[in-house]
Amino acid sequence: MNAPIGRARAAFLLAYGDRLVVMLLTLATLLVTARLLSPREFGIAVLGNALIGLADVLRDFGGSAFVVQTSEASRDRLRTVFTVTFALTAIMAGGIWLASSPAEAFLGADGVGSVVRLGALTMLIGPFTTPVFSLLRRELDFATVARISIATSVVSSLATISFALAGFSYMSFAWANLLAAGFSLILCLYVRPMPGLYRPCLTEWRVVGAYGIYESARSVLFYLLDAAPHLALGRFQGAEVVGFFQRAQTVARLTERILLAGVSPALLPVLSEQARAGRNLKTAYLTGIAHVTVLIWPSLLVVIVLADPLVRLLLGSQWLETVPLVRILAGAYFLWFNMNLTNPLLISLGAIRDTFKLALFTVPVCILIQTFAARSGAEALAWSAYATVSIFVVTSLLIVHRHVGLSLRELGESLWRSLVIALMTAAGPALIVHFVSGAVPFGIPLLALCLGLAAAGWLTGLTLTRHPLLGFIIQALDRQSHRVIASSVLRRFERRERHSRE
Repeated sequence: MNAPIGRARAAFLLAYGDRLVVMLLTLATLLVTARLLSPREFGIAVLGNALIGLADVLRDFGGSAFVVQTSEASRDRLRTVFTVTFALTAIMAGGIWLASSPAEAFLGADGVGSVVRLGALTMLIGPFTTPVFSLLRRELDFATVARISIATSVVSSLATISFALAGFSYMSFAWANLLAAGFSLILCLYVRPMPGLYRPCLTEWRVVGAYGIYESARSVLFYLLDAAPHLALGRFQGAEVVGFFQRAQTVARLTERILLAGVSPALLPVLSEQARAGRNLKTAYLTGIAHVTVLIWPSLLVVIVLADPLVRLLLGSQWLETVPLVRILAGAYFLWFNMNLTNPLLISLGAIRDTFKLALFTVPVCILIQTFAARSGAEALAWSAYATVSIFVVTSLLIVHRHVGLSLRELGESLWRSLVIALMTAAGPALIVHFVSGAVPFGIPLLALCLGLAAAGWLTGLTLTRHPLLGFIIQALDRQSHRVIASSVLRRFERRERHSRE
């Protein structure tokens, strides 16, 4: 195994372990809070966080991605990133504080203003942690990133559940976010003390600004694409419908966020390192698509088949209205086979302007579609995801083709195995649901049986199609078995040495 591939795999494994633990903690929090808070309370928290998130994207100004991909992360550049992001954060925090009451009145959801005001205070911590996290990711030090992230997530989960139990209602998430942000800052200062980093400096403002304009504009547009459905539903249908729709999104994308947990944090620094070394990234992109789809497509089909028991288990009976929404959304996400791959590829190639063009061409159209659909309710909004996802996928592939010469034949070669494996994975659970549904209660034992059949179908499909991921799994198991054997031999040798000395 050559060094770049070894470092890339190590980075993905560490990032995946980090995000997997975080997702499991998030899932545990979801299991508890879904039974403590009503859909309306969730909806108020979602609407408040949607407004906070927009300001948070603006205040970052692309600083995180800039530190990761820049050719030289000098002290002056890091200080400039901090200075710019802190100034923008102060402006954004003040702006959303002043806009909190008008926003609450516009959405007609009492409580949104309180969530936004507390979120504005939390935002002020962000500029102090951004340079440290970004520098650690640039250096592929995902072990340290994982320790900070996991510890912070533990604090956040425990705080959220504690506040919910104490009766803080929709404010539980806002207070937990504030505590977690402060704890994260303490850890960053402990593991990576950087004297002088927080002194104001603007000597590199031209470089940071040139990058930040495009990156922040792109990020804002894509964030609006995520936030628009919630805000439109809040305006036209009310906070309770927002709560149902957001929980449906959570369940539909749960497997994606668990299985692809390490892709987003690790992909940009790995691709950037390969681009700086002059390597061709088309193969990496196609391999990424093959690996993403063999994980996501099977899991999405299983979610569609098992939507009802999954909602009952994860959310409880008060959330059963989300079941049809989960099925519709999971089907739409099936079309998004290049998720989490396009923007890191373009940024690593230095094509930051094209990431902005991609957002500029797709997001306004998608937001119009979503807003129009939201007037008719949550189900219409869910169906509109088929159109918005298709628009993004087609446009992104055209831009990628211009940079790396991607062909439809190469794309098909990367996808066909994953499609076969997805169908084989879902076949077992589908048969169980077809023959058992309604005859007996669909409890945890039946759900476990379905998931076991899905896993067996996935492994069988992986073997029959000789998917590239199979080789990676075999190599990983082989390396692990060699470690176990070597460790066993070493222990025996040490015991013999002790006996001989005695």
